[in-house]
Amino acid sequence: MSVPISATRRNPQRTGLRVRTISTILNHALLELNIAVNGLDGQIVASRCAIGDAVGMATLQPGPPENFGTTRVVAGAGETPVRSLAIPGPVRLIKIDVKGEELPVLPGAATVIQAWLFDIMIEADNRQAFSHLADAMLQFGYVPRGRFAVTVTWLFSATDQVSRMRRVLAAQGGP
Repeated sequence: MSVPISATRRNPQRTGLRVRTISTILNHALLELNIAVNGLDGQIVASRCAIGDAVGMATLQPGPPENFGTTRVVAGAGETPVRSLAIPGPVRLIKIDVKGEELPVLPGAATVIQAWLFDIMIEADNRQAFSHLADAMLQFGYVPRGRFAVTVTWLFSATDQVSRMRRVLAAQGGP
């Protein structure tokens, strides 16, 4: 997940930004060290696991050493825990970047998606992947709003923005 860390670091109390990063990266210790060095303990929580449609275990297939971000997860036996996406709200945005395994993440995230109707950014690097992804997102009441980045990433938003805003305001103590 990419976030504007500099904005958080300048004035963490004002931004109220809380980030939860869930990753299988092999250099997880380096991620935690970066969080600590930048004074972001408590604002960024880093969990090392995979997210999927069923709880279990998985094996990691590392990418090349110069790009740990291309690590793939193979469900079944292994050393990496697989969990559903159950995170406390309010949630405003998630980015799903799981190297072609985006569709299995969605059922495991259904409860939190339906609870908060947050924006979702998802990679889909070809027309067929986008078609499957768009069909799945329509089942949640989401439509594509834009395409970004070199690695094609789509922004999906809930069509029911009124309910979304009511939930966010209620979580903040508003009307």
